[in-house]
Amino acid sequence: MSQNSVALYVLKALKQERINHVFLVPGYNIDPFVENHPEADIDVVVAAHEGGAAFMADGYARASQGFGVCVAMGGPGVTNMVTAIAAAYADRSPVLVLSGSLSSKYTGDGVFQDSSSTGVDDIEIMRPITAWAQRVPHVFDNQIEIDDQNDSVCYTPEYNKAKDLLHKAIQVMRSLENQPAFLSFPREMLNADYQASYQSPGFDEPVRLLDRSTVQQLPDILNSATRIVIFAGNGCVRSKASKELQEFAEKYSIPVVTTLRAKGVLSEDPSESPMSFGIFGNGGTLQANKLVMGAAAAEGQPEIPKAEVLLVLGATLNETEQ
Repeated sequence: MSQNSVALYVLKALKQERINHVFLVPGYNIDPFVENHPEADIDVVVAAHEGGAAFMADGYARASQGFGVCVAMGGPGVTNMVTAIAAAYADRSPVLVLSGSLSSKYTGDGVFQDSSSTGVDDIEIMRPITAWAQRVPHVFDNQIEIDDQNDSVCYTPEYNKAKDLLHKAIQVMRSLENQPAFLSFPREMLNADYQASYQSPGFDEPVRLLDRSTVQQLPDILNSATRIVIFAGNGCVRSKASKELQEFAEKYSIPVVTTLRAKGVLSEDPSESPMSFGIFGNGGTLQANKLVMGAAAAEGQPEIPKAEVLLVLGATLNETEQ
């Protein structure tokens, strides 16, 4: 373990991005991340399966309103994460996937977990389910000194692209698309002597579009309606608009239903959020579906008319109403 290694640089950069937990399944090619986590003041959470680690990172991203980080061995460790990362990609949940690939001196020799010898390419697997996927390139022999005993190298600084590619991965992941990114490191690079300073790319608030002509019609629509329901989507979560949504709904006594991804934007405890009626749609609550769609009269129960106006806030109105 180097006092100033690439692995430690990566972890300290993540700490600057307010990451406090990293999720992984331990393995030789990613041991430097585990060994250096106390120095970076980041907790390592060990999962039983790489897929679980990736799902944990996704949950961390959603709960923290930041991004999550999971780490895996190259090859089978990365492939075990595919379902979880694909789900994060579909839901636009930012997850940074880091992997440790086989040491360059063994690549292609067919040793244990050498996926390159079987035609499995981590980058090509991850590319369709991430906003960005890249491998920190190996360097040429005349640019490094290999320490076989410690399985580490000393890089000529200008040839080490760890800083640039980590910065790029985080920048792309946190862009408007807000989707996972993948970055792979050769094993010997993680222990390499390395000194660099990290500067966060920073993140601008996403542009919010407003259809002014439609908004001008809103007063007339609301004036004549008596059954109004707010349909809140994941945009309300990403905009951190829970407080404003609740205040608006309670001020005007308008019931709120949500998409599946927006579950939790308002508490479903009536004592905390009396206008919250849960998820609408397939798999939603009966009360939410009745509020929007209405219900025919049943024995001892009056007919429930459907909503006249649905105020859609931050939902894409796709088939699964996300």
